[in-house]
Amino acid sequence: MTTCHISLIHNNFKYDNLILNPDNWTQVSNILDWEMATLGDSLMDLGTSLSYRVNPSDPDEMKGLQFSPTHLAGNLTREEIIHQYELKTGRTMENPIFFIPMDY
Repeated sequence: MTTCHISLIHNNFKYDNLILNPDNWTQVSNILDWEMATLGDSLMDLGTSLSYRVNPSDPDEMKGLQFSPTHLAGNLTREEIIHQYELKTGRTMENPIFFIPMDY
């Protein structure tokens, strides 16, 4: 069973809520749109972020629902984001679908 880790969560972390460093677009300078922020398990924030992403291999129906160009080259896939989260936090996301607030 996954242990809950309480932290500040954004609940709407996606490209159009970021300000990128104009000299290096791989660096986030600021995060906007905090009105849905709350305390909760950071896996919920990760799950919400994953719901905004579309992988290049996803069906065309999903690509039509995308919020931003996450399917383009240079973007991490949902699986790569989960892997990076696990590496950086030491936590394991055993059931990602549980935390994603959309029906895939």
